[in-house]
Amino acid sequence: MNQALADALRWQRYAEEDLAQADHIVGQTDFTPRHAAWLAQQAVEKAIKAILVAESIRPPRTHDLELLWTLIPAHRPVKQVEVDLPRLSEYSVDARYPGDWPDITAEEAEAAVEDAKRVVAAVQADLDASATSI
Repeated sequence: MNQALADALRWQRYAEEDLAQADHIVGQTDFTPRHAAWLAQQAVEKAIKAILVAESIRPPRTHDLELLWTLIPAHRPVKQVEVDLPRLSEYSVDARYPGDWPDITAEEAEAAVEDAKRVVAAVQADLDASATSI
């Protein structure tokens, strides 16, 4: 396994850990939606960065998922996944700090976790395919 792929798999492991925690939170009867939404955003961010690292692209230090998504080469299968990246990007700040925006609802947090599941699974499949082609 080359170093780029090994580093990408570490990013992916972090994404999976964040997703597992987000999923655990929304599985509770009484949960704080903003925590689950923030962890879902983090899972997607780290999964996208895993693909970039696999491509030997140094990921910029940003929470802007749309920007990160544009850096993924078109040939990567994960580019076919459709999720609401602008909404997820908002959770990088809105979920952590009070402001003049409404609180994140349980339904929004659950949708964020479902989006994160799709992205993280697609990235894992993409990385698995890369590992077998080496």
